[in-house]
Amino acid sequence: MFRRFGQVAYCFALRVVTCCGADLSIGLAKSASEYAACYQQAMGPNACAGLACPKQLATLAEDGQTTERGGAPVARCMMLASGSECSTQITYPPGSGDR
Repeated sequence: MFRRFGQVAYCFALRVVTCCGADLSIGLAKSASEYAACYQQAMGPNACAGLACPKQLATLAEDGQTTERGGAPVARCMMLASGSECSTQITYPPGSGDR
């Protein structure tokens, strides 16, 4: 259970670089940071060679929001009936007009 933890301070946002679409932001427990290696990163000059899919210059958080209109992904501790889980959401600066 590398995503489950009790407090926001114990979560971090892992950026997963993708070849197509938006990069992903995934919340993980800091105590289980070794699990970051489970998420394959598309890095290097030929990582996405030969793919005919468009790349989006944004990051997609687990709440379904992207950074297309600004904001930044942050890790949060989500309270569930079965405990708590690290997850990501996009936050916006105060007064930006977004959530």
